[in-house]
Amino acid sequence: MVGIDGLENVKVRLSSGRSVSMIDLFRFVYQLSEIDIIILRYLIKKGNCTVDELAEELSLNRSSVSRSLLRLLRAGLIARVREVSIRRAGRPKYIYKILDMNELENKVVSDVSEYVDAARKLVSTLRVQVSSSN
Repeated sequence: MVGIDGLENVKVRLSSGRSVSMIDLFRFVYQLSEIDIIILRYLIKKGNCTVDELAEELSLNRSSVSRSLLRLLRAGLIARVREVSIRRAGRPKYIYKILDMNELENKVVSDVSEYVDAARKLVSTLRVQVSSSN
């Protein structure tokens, strides 16, 4: 399991002189809220959790936790597994967990690459527009 301190304490210095952490990267690429980050950090630190466990441990209401988990799922940063139980009635319970570190690395690198490709296209389009106006 990755050290939780690595999300904020390990930083990379950009050519502009600015330092960025994994948390900064997650906020930028996936537009994560503060609650999303808190839940992501908790899942990295503690492992598998249900909505109720997260709500209780983090002193958040269940609906806020559910919304954040849905955002993290849609971003592809976490996985959801149906809890196997012997009870048959009622809603199924799900366990949420962080992706395997290799999967997470591949996901983040791929998503950042999309931003780089988009930036190239935008700059190229701008270059054509500037050239045609001169």
